[in-house]
Amino acid sequence: MSNTNTSCTVTNSISIPVEYASSAQTGWDGSIVAINAYNTGSNTYQGYAQTLALLPFASGSTLPESSTSTITLDQTIVDNNQTIDVTLYDLIFAQANNLFPAFDTSEMLGFVQPYSYPPITVTTASSSSCANALLFYQNICAFPSSTLAKNFTQVLNSTNQSSTSASGIDSSVNQFFAGTQDYQNVTFDSYIAVTSYLSAFAFAWANFAASYTYYMYKSSGNAPSSGTNPSATSLGTITFTQTAGDGIPSLTDYNGGYTIVYTDTDSNTTTLYFSAGQLVSSTTEDIPLIALQCSYVELSQFSGNASDAATIVPILAGSINGVQAIGIYTEEPDNSNWLTSIENFFNSSGMQLLMQILGVIMGLKLLYEGLSWLKGKFTKNQQENNGEDPNEQQVEQDRQEQQDAEVEMQGEQQEIADRLGPENNVQVPEQNELADQQNELQQAQEEEQVEEQIQEEEEQLNNQAEELEELAEVGVNEQMEEVANNEREEMEELENINPQDIQEAQNELEQIDEGYEADSESLANIEEQDSSELSESEQESIDEAEQAQEEEAQEQEEEEKEESEAEEGDDLEDLEDL
Repeated sequence: MSNTNTSCTVTNSISIPVEYASSAQTGWDGSIVAINAYNTGSNTYQGYAQTLALLPFASGSTLPESSTSTITLDQTIVDNNQTIDVTLYDLIFAQANNLFPAFDTSEMLGFVQPYSYPPITVTTASSSSCANALLFYQNICAFPSSTLAKNFTQVLNSTNQSSTSASGIDSSVNQFFAGTQDYQNVTFDSYIAVTSYLSAFAFAWANFAASYTYYMYKSSGNAPSSGTNPSATSLGTITFTQTAGDGIPSLTDYNGGYTIVYTDTDSNTTTLYFSAGQLVSSTTEDIPLIALQCSYVELSQFSGNASDAATIVPILAGSINGVQAIGIYTEEPDNSNWLTSIENFFNSSGMQLLMQILGVIMGLKLLYEGLSWLKGKFTKNQQENNGEDPNEQQVEQDRQEQQDAEVEMQGEQQEIADRLGPENNVQVPEQNELADQQNELQQAQEEEQVEEQIQEEEEQLNNQAEELEELAEVGVNEQMEEVANNEREEMEELENINPQDIQEAQNELEQIDEGYEADSESLANIEEQDSSELSESEQESIDEAEQAQEEEAQEQEEEEKEESEAEEGDDLEDLEDL
């Protein structure tokens, strides 16, 4: 193209370390690579899911921090047997060591001669935005029915329905992030870049470490009995091991340079592949023997410790040889409390809820990727209009095409969900169903929480009843009878609680717990009183024993005295005989 400067100036002004998500920056020296992301044919892929190609800098394959160089934007495509210059690019600037995004931007050729591309600066702020987008995504995965997640869904839906320009989409979604407490620097572009990265490459699911191990578990199949709780059964391990190598990771190696191996309990191994956010034993089978979805959850769901509620960790969930399985990284794979807690997760509705959560997360992915697709169409309209926003006819045409694109994306995402197997039955909600699915999920999670509280309260009351029985062996009084009656009433109230009526159930549980605390205080007083009475009895026994000892000593002394006097009398008689 004449009068066109295809050279684009890029400055790397990043200063490391970058705020947020420090694990993503493991081993990063601040240098970046330039990636051209583009779709071929009618694909609807976004971000890293597109076809990727490295764009070398004039100074080398990477651009160190605090340096400037240029990239050449002279790509062409063939359309209707004609070669056409590409003048609109989706550029991803990524960390050179693990391809984690530092900046995602659309680069459009200018409209004034001589035509040129505006300079690009990759900043610490843009890198920090991507890092914080990772934390936002983790939060949404762990709490998909939270107010934050629901508000995000609502903003995406309203933006999708009302926006008529690329800038309008950015403004609406970015305004949502700016209104949050912890994610004010996240943008729509940084979020799309990060979420597509998590589905494209395995780095994050190895926690960006050189080696990472998930301990895999299944249910023991045993129900609690005789006061004992069964433990989850090991299914082996899945280990990520990064092969030593220098240079930029391959854009076509979705394992990210990791060897990923499943080792069962008999030490048999199976090679796994990272594909569309999952670990699978085959990328060609509809339902592989091993298929595990990568996601994030609260650690407390598996550890059973309330102190772990704020800790979000990566997990694997799905199927191994037709058996439901979950995997999590832990330093204590043989800890009995840990295994019992995981078994409880299987025996409750935990696994079912987790599969429902995965479906909601996939549905949300369809929503924001569909909006990103629409933004791309609006951006192309803007280019066609010499920088002006799309007109009404273009908007209408784009929205008609969007409907077809969403059907395609829905089908592809459901196929990915189906790989997890019929035993998991993950269903991806359509866009108009997502909000309702989030509400249903919230109701189900709250019901599960109520049922767990009922079980905890029942266990407390049972322990209290055992304590009362032990005290009754010493004796029964009126106060103990009252506690026993209270326990019976509280047990009946527990049995009558309806977990589906969340608010009423919580109120009833609170009243029962108050009664339990009052009864516990009464039992403590009874124990103290019994202990005091026992001490008085023991003292009386001691006094009696001491008195008996004194009397015995006195009798012995008198006997000895009598014997001594008798001996003296005998001696006198003997002297008289002499």
